[in-house]
Amino acid sequence: MEGDSPHLNEMPDIIGLATEGNRMMTAMQMPVDELKTRNATGFVNFARVLNAPSNYDSGMWLGGLSFTPIKDLALRLSTYYVPNLLNSTCTDASWRTPLQGDLWLRLSGQYMYQSSTGDDGLTGRGANYNTSFGDFAGYTYGVVTRFNRANENAFMLQANYDFSAHRLPGLAVTAYGAFGNSAINPAAAAARAPGA
Repeated sequence: MEGDSPHLNEMPDIIGLATEGNRMMTAMQMPVDELKTRNATGFVNFARVLNAPSNYDSGMWLGGLSFTPIKDLALRLSTYYVPNLLNSTCTDASWRTPLQGDLWLRLSGQYMYQSSTGDDGLTGRGANYNTSFGDFAGYTYGVVTRFNRANENAFMLQANYDFSAHRLPGLAVTAYGAFGNSAINPAAAAARAPGA
């Protein structure tokens, strides 16, 4: 939500639990009543930000959990829930290990799921990923292809090399390929649905 300021009805509940060694766990949950978008002069209800039908009036619940069970392994889960409109959940994991000298291997994975909630007041079923509260947070979000279409599965392979060890500080090279499949056109799927 870069540039956006949520209007909180209370302070978030944040719990930080440090355990032995490098293990760390943090949990957070908070209700948010309204949102002020980047160039707006006032706060508005989340249902208005989502362009939901006028009979909807909803706040949002945010929640998150991050956990580092061992050194160089990070796990995260975050979710938001807008009653009768939208639920979005993202989880990711990242692990790195040294290979040789200054070379490291990092393996990361992410899973994102979004759906209508309650009355299906916003999207119904089979809609594209809704990004009304900021940018798409998927690892595979690219310049040309977004990989945020309905039902789409995507994966990415990436390699980075930092030339600082070769007396070239600030020079790095990155190469990646992202691939997706199974995307559907929500309008076409809705037209083919029984009773449409």
